[in-house]
Amino acid sequence: MRKGNSYLALGLSLQLRNADIYFESLDGTKFVDNKNVGPVPIIKVKGAYWLNEKVYLATDIDGFYASSSFINGADFDFEGSVLDASLRAGLLLTDYLETYFNVRFIGGTAKGTSENSDSPDGFTDNKLATINFSIGFQLK
Repeated sequence: MRKGNSYLALGLSLQLRNADIYFESLDGTKFVDNKNVGPVPIIKVKGAYWLNEKVYLATDIDGFYASSSFINGADFDFEGSVLDASLRAGLLLTDYLETYFNVRFIGGTAKGTSENSDSPDGFTDNKLATINFSIGFQLK
């Protein structure tokens, strides 16, 4: 949807996940691997707002949440999520060159119990959160 000096886009996509997860103790005496394949529906939001003819703010967000009962009918309990969110401030230097400052967050969770795991109870609970700051140039 475009309106004047801004736009907003919403979308959906479907990813086929092929997960290979390995855990090994520091001394090398224990090793657990877990492999599975499944669908991952992703929601996308993208937008920009031009403050004037040279300066803009933009965002690009992708995310999903999945659980066994909601998504793929697995016979074991799990929950998982991922969020990839970017906020960019840009400046057009010329008709073909721009510079920008970008802040990006990538994070996710995985929690559940798998019966096809080699671990004693099959339980996992993982969290990831990262932030990246970048400055760059783009040729148009």
